[in-house]
Amino acid sequence: MYNIFLFFHILCAIIGFGTMALSGINFSTATRMKGEGGLAIFESAKKTQNIAIGFVYAMFVFGVLIVLVAEDADMFTQTWLSISTGLFIVAVLIGEIGLRPTSHKLNLVFRQSVETASDSAIAQIDELATRTGILNGINNLIFVVILALMIFKPGAISS
Repeated sequence: MYNIFLFFHILCAIIGFGTMALSGINFSTATRMKGEGGLAIFESAKKTQNIAIGFVYAMFVFGVLIVLVAEDADMFTQTWLSISTGLFIVAVLIGEIGLRPTSHKLNLVFRQSVETASDSAIAQIDELATRTGILNGINNLIFVVILALMIFKPGAISS
């Protein structure tokens, strides 16, 4: 069971985090284009990112299952695992409290800018896109740190 859970854990990480990391390109393109074309790209990227979020949550579930079926009973006490879990929770909070509402507002402002061609809406798009870019960047960095922790396992208890 361990290898099956590990396979799905890694697969979900690749699909989820890979998609989320690359979605920044689409969001950036959408905000540069603005107008109807930008809105279409933005909405497509948002749908793709929402699917990726499901894979990220599944990755965490498979990670927990790996720990539960591992032969190493001390797995829960290992430093790298505690730090990785804490960072994952921080990334989820950034996503749910920061990115999701900002992305929703950005979608509304994008629609408004298409309907009214308002300069204030376009300025607001730039502001919200910058905020989204920063939060996505932080989450991408967190992913890289978690990946390094999982590979190098600092504080791992040797059996």
